[in-house]
This record gives sequence, C-alpha cells and structure tokens, in this order.
Amino acid sequence: MLYSILPPEIVLEPPPAWAAPPLREEPLGPGPDRLLLRPGPHGAVVERLVTTDPRRYLDPRLAPGTPYPPRAR
Repeated sequence: MLYSILPPEIVLEPPPAWAAPPLREEPLGPGPDRLLLRPGPHGAVVERLVTTDPRRYLDPRLAPGTPYPPRAR
C-alpha cells in the first residue's frame, strides 16, 4: 500500500529517458558472489561487487569503474 499526497500518475510514471540504464547482474563463479555492471558505449563497467569473501574486494579487476570483462595483459 502506498500513501502519498501525489496523484498515482506522478508516483508511478516510468523513469525519464535521461535516467541511467538499469544495472546488469553477472555471477562470479558457482557461489553467491556477483557483480553489478552498468552498460556503457564500449562494454560494461563494474558498478558494485557483492560478496562475502573479503579477498575479492582486493582484486583490482573487480574494482568499481573498471571495464568488464577484464582485458588480458
């Protein structure tokens, strides 16, 4: 139930065209770990890492703002 002084047409309207595209989920292996990726003009960019393994946060390839999939060096 939603209580608001605004009319339902305003509250439930779709997002504007300039709004950011929705994030895409990408699993990281067979466990519950996953990445949230923001689509971009040249591929996806890591937006957020969701994991319970602290070692994953130290991996620079999974840092926010890096391109995904990571390029081989």
